[in-house]
Amino acid sequence: MLVGSASAASGRADFNSLYDYYFPKQCGELRSDYRKAFDEMLYGPPLSAKYRPADRQLYSALHGNIGSFHAFLNNEERQGEGHFAEEWDYKCVLLLLWYGDDRFSQLLAQEDAQTREAVGIAIDQQIDWDEHQFPKTRVLYKFRDVPQSLDEVKERHRFSYVSAELKLNRAEVRRLRRAIAKDDRFCGVSLLTRGNRAMIMVPKGQAPSLTKELTQLVKKTVPSQPSVQFNDLEKHL
Repeated sequence: MLVGSASAASGRADFNSLYDYYFPKQCGELRSDYRKAFDEMLYGPPLSAKYRPADRQLYSALHGNIGSFHAFLNNEERQGEGHFAEEWDYKCVLLLLWYGDDRFSQLLAQEDAQTREAVGIAIDQQIDWDEHQFPKTRVLYKFRDVPQSLDEVKERHRFSYVSAELKLNRAEVRRLRRAIAKDDRFCGVSLLTRGNRAMIMVPKGQAPSLTKELTQLVKKTVPSQPSVQFNDLEKHL
């Protein structure tokens, strides 16, 4: 059954903003690689028979075929390992953004509990719940991701990132996050939050050219914030 343009559920402007947030262009990271493939599915011609069934199902679901939506959620790749399971997770996020919370939750509610939980596990770990809310979808599954503390993140990425810690309220976080997202130079830079603690993380390869610019951006965007100090995480082991 066809339902027309599914993206109308969330609105084109809302979708574009969310799409750029979760799958940024030209970041040199995994999500940017997925962005290229997803752009083809959203805006390119129909996929040929050479593509895997899960890809063809996703394409049809993105173009309004509700039967394909159900088929994709129940595709065997959901039970896969490694690359295939990772792909299925990211594709679930894409469907959530494309359909929007209202329509996505209506369709997900028609699935069995096992499928709802699998979708929940896929999306809950990827959505920034401080920034975006999908309450009608989230109530349909029990899983809740427990993010690592900032100290745990530091330890995990000690060889590959430099960081600066800040104290920001939610409004300040939103302003700074949007300012970072608008500047292509900062592609790959992350702003993590835990309560009123925030941490800017910069890949070491980009740090020499970006830390000064980021310090200036923080000063401009959050004038009340004290001077920003970036630390080389590896030096503090």
